[in-house]
Amino acid sequence: TWGLLGGSHNADVTDTRYRASNIWFAQIGRDLFQEEKPDGEHRRAGVIVTLGNQTTDTKDSALRLIGQALSTGNISTASAGIGGYYSAVTSEGGYLNVVNQNTFYREDLSEKRNAAQKGYGSTLSVEIGKPYRVADNWRLEPQAQFVAQHLHLDSFNTLSQRIQPIDQNSGQVRGGLRIFRQTERNTSSLTPYFHIDLVGNVGDKSAVTINTVEIEPPTTERWVQDGVGLTATLSKRVAFFSDITHYRNLSLPGMGYQGQLGINVSFR
Repeated sequence: TWGLLGGSHNADVTDTRYRASNIWFAQIGRDLFQEEKPDGEHRRAGVIVTLGNQTTDTKDSALRLIGQALSTGNISTASAGIGGYYSAVTSEGGYLNVVNQNTFYREDLSEKRNAAQKGYGSTLSVEIGKPYRVADNWRLEPQAQFVAQHLHLDSFNTLSQRIQPIDQNSGQVRGGLRIFRQTERNTSSLTPYFHIDLVGNVGDKSAVTINTVEIEPPTTERWVQDGVGLTATLSKRVAFFSDITHYRNLSLPGMGYQGQLGINVSFR
């Protein structure tokens, strides 16, 4: 059995629009299957329960031109989900991670009138990678990941409009490189790393239907992200991680950043 606490702050600017989000989550998981060989090869599979919350503030600087406040509303999203995972690592460090998460959402929106929206989603992530030695203890690790998601959001009413339900099938493709310092297994260590990725969205667009009018706001389809991070193995049961990532849109003008912190505790 293991537990994970994490949080992040995200901020991005696109054209005149600004958005900032604070996210926290707690996960508890249990291995139902585990196998480890003397050469370091190991496999594990299990179940995960996740609770999370995200608060988002949105602004539009163009409102200044007509003498209005810049805020365009606040969103608070609570989530609860259950899923499973499978992980396999070879003796040379190559890995396969498969994760499924099924989540229920409740969004509370506030602007001129409060509103609430409920929904659910199912996500499947498949990630592979393999490190190669480049100098002494440093490794270069190519990575690839595909994430598929189905999302349903119920309809809700605002002051004068009805927002129609959303059913969306989408995906995300990521290819990148990670450079990190290799450490000996089963030792307390600090592992710094640098990463760079090219990310693209595929599938349904993020369209919203208000009454009978469909609105499809411009969305980021491709972006480059790069950052630095640190993982710290504090003991056999406790690990810490942090990461700062900068990203720049390729399909729209704009940029942003994300900072993450987390701690993982094993109860075995």
